[in-house]
Amino acid sequence: MSHDPATDDRARRLWGAIAACQAGHERALAAMWARHGLTPAQARMATLLADGPRGLGELARTLGVANGNVTHVLANLAKAGLAERERGVDDRRVARAVLTPAGLARAREARAEAPPLDAALLGALNADEQEILTRLLAKLATGLVGYDLPYG
Repeated sequence: MSHDPATDDRARRLWGAIAACQAGHERALAAMWARHGLTPAQARMATLLADGPRGLGELARTLGVANGNVTHVLANLAKAGLAERERGVDDRRVARAVLTPAGLARAREARAEAPPLDAALLGALNADEQEILTRLLAKLATGLVGYDLPYG
């Protein structure tokens, strides 16, 4: 099977642009969360916990990390007084993570910054262009099914 150099170049440029956008977005989010004293890992967990307590295994699956990572991040949030590990009422072997009132307040404050940040980052595109890009990326993601990606 032969390769078309134009197709190869187009693919490199496309994946490079997607990676650059993702990296820029991650840097902006990391800076936003840092202003609230959280690392990106802590922020991802706090964002999930702001909607209510979650089991540690559920957190690991949702975040796509090992259980040990969840335990480590939760321990750091607990050390900062932002989260707690609580035992199940019916089964004491079951552990859940829950934000403290201070953790919930911090997560909500930082979350409030996200929409204006997203608007600023997406400002290079008008609303129609954003819709078109969203549809195209969703279409591209469906082609990634079968590659064992969490968003496929």
